[in-house]
Amino acid sequence: MDENENIIKEFLKKNKEFKIKKIKLNNNYKFFKKFLQEDGCIKIYQNKNTDGFFITKIVKEC
Repeated sequence: MDENENIIKEFLKKNKEFKIKKIKLNNNYKFFKKFLQEDGCIKIYQNKNTDGFFITKIVKEC
């Protein structure tokens, strides 16, 4: 899943007005809390039941 992170890093290098904002999950999304990384992104690795997922929140700072 490093390719997903690299795409985001390259985007942020070229677009300085954007930043990653940590994803915060309320209790409605308890299932995803175990996949929340320190950097605020969500990584779900591929397994026999599902594809892998990478979720990050990017905001434009004005």
